Amino acid sequence: MARHFGNIILLRWYLFGKCTFRTFNYWRFRRRSRRRNTLDSQNIQVIPPNKKWRISNEAVSFIHSVVSGLWALYILMTYREKVANDMIHFTDKFALYLIYMSFGYITHDLIDLLINERSARIIELLFHHVVVITAFMTTIITGKFLAVVVFGLLMELNSVFLHSRSLMNLYRQPKDGVGFKMISLLNIASFMVFRMAVSGYLIKWQISEAWKLEWYYTLVTFLVIISLVSVLYLMLL
Repeated sequence: MARHFGNIILLRWYLFGKCTFRTFNYWRFRRRSRRRNTLDSQNIQVIPPNKKWRISNEAVSFIHSVVSGLWALYILMTYREKVANDMIHFTDKFALYLIYMSFGYITHDLIDLLINERSARIIELLFHHVVVITAFMTTIITGKFLAVVVFGLLMELNSVFLHSRSLMNLYRQPKDGVGFKMISLLNIASFMVFRMAVSGYLIKWQISEAWKLEWYYTLVTFLVIISLVSVLYLMLL
């Protein structure tokens, strides 16, 4: 996992010449805001003052979405019968490597956001990252629910277009252009398929399979799946 974390750092250095862009310290800002009793939150609809960092963050997230989303899709298509028969005890080294890679990425992104993110969306992002890390750690520690986590990573196929649209906004691409409109349409379509449909399937799995699990596994999977659905609801707001 440490190796995958290091690979993300090297990727950012290769693309942007820096491993991080320390334009903002969340904790120092928090102390200042307490003294002023105000929260000067940057509106994410406008180009942020730390634009270079946000571009690097979105670019790395985009690359992770492409790799992990296609990786998850390949695993589920290759082992669809095994996955369908046992979502709890399914195991495969290639699938486990996907979890390690994504765990390295999400850990790097969490640290990066804590250092640099200055908008109000920090709360939503931290909540999402903690939920995903909990799911990864549960699989890594127990060796169970690998298929469930891989299935959840299908949501990254929607993130491909989500990050693409964010990058186009950051580069001030015209919203009435053909490229922007195509990305927006693909974002909506993939949202319906890879987020709403996947979330629905995971809820169905939770309801139908929960009675087979020990109570603590039932609780963990319930909290993770419901939290992911809650993030989905926040995205619709």
